[in-house]
Order: sequence, then structure tokens, then C-alpha cells
Amino acid sequence: LGNPGVQYSKQYHNLGLIFASWLCDAYSNELVAKKSDYELLKFSNFYLIKPNTFMNTSFRSISNIYNMYKLKSTDFLIMHDELMLSKYEIKLKIPDGLTLPGNAGHNGLRNISEHMSANFARLRIGIDHPKNFNFKITVTNYVLSNIDDLAGYKKAFENIGLPLINQWLNLE
Repeated sequence: LGNPGVQYSKQYHNLGLIFASWLCDAYSNELVAKKSDYELLKFSNFYLIKPNTFMNTSFRSISNIYNMYKLKSTDFLIMHDELMLSKYEIKLKIPDGLTLPGNAGHNGLRNISEHMSANFARLRIGIDHPKNFNFKITVTNYVLSNIDDLAGYKKAFENIGLPLINQWLNLE
């Protein structure tokens, strides 16, 4: 998940989209479709949807693919920033089918959950909470601020994120 536009490209709220770009760099892929709401890329054993919608309307970027191919929510791995994890911490959350996970106030997850079951896997990318730094900043302003150490996130993607993505792909 992320917001479109250069002005948002290095913000914490765009880490899902940043990880998607790094995933494209890590594996060969082919652009299948470029629409106003998304780009669809084909890899050897999965597809990647790079959203081109604002966070609050995230489902719009996946709705065509979701409906056209009659996919289930369990077919999706949503990569997103997570306030409840420390910076550079990355966790894979796979629903058990019994308890639907919440959105923890994340507007992109909320929007997707409103249109399909919340029973999708998540790659949660830790950004920490501003209260942990005693920042006098709102959560909104924090997630929309620029990442202070993009190289640290790249290293976390390579060492933790990519193996977790591969783990999820092998579960499917």
C-alpha cells in the first residue's frame, strides 16, 4: 500500500509500495497492465499489484483484479507500514480463518476490509509509533513524514522481508 506521486514516495506510509518496487528489482517480472488505478506485474509464480490510488481508497487498486479473476481475500498479501512494530521489524501475519484481524487504525487496510473479507495475509513493516520517541507530532503527520533511514529499510527488506514473502508464496 502507498500513496501515488513523487511527494509521497519516501514517506513511512509508502513502505508497502517501496517494498513492492524492491520486489520488482529482486525478481524478473513483466508489466502486464498499466491502468490509472494500478500496475499489474507478472512474476514466475505470482502477480504483483502496485497501487496508484491514495491510501484511503486502496481497494480501488485491487478491485478489478479481485473481481475479474474471482479471487479470494486469502489470495492476497498486503504489504503495509505498521505503527505497532519497531522500525525495521517485519512480520508476516497469516490469518487463521477463525478470527479476522483488525486494521489497527490503518486506513488502507480498513478500506480493503470494507470491500472484501479481512482474511488476507499482511506483511507488516514496522515504523514505530511517534509516542515512543516523545515526538510532539500526530500519527498522521508522522506516517506522512519522510523516512529517515531508507537504507536500513532496504537491508530489512533483503534480510527479513524477502524471506517472509517467499515463505508466504510457498504456503500458497
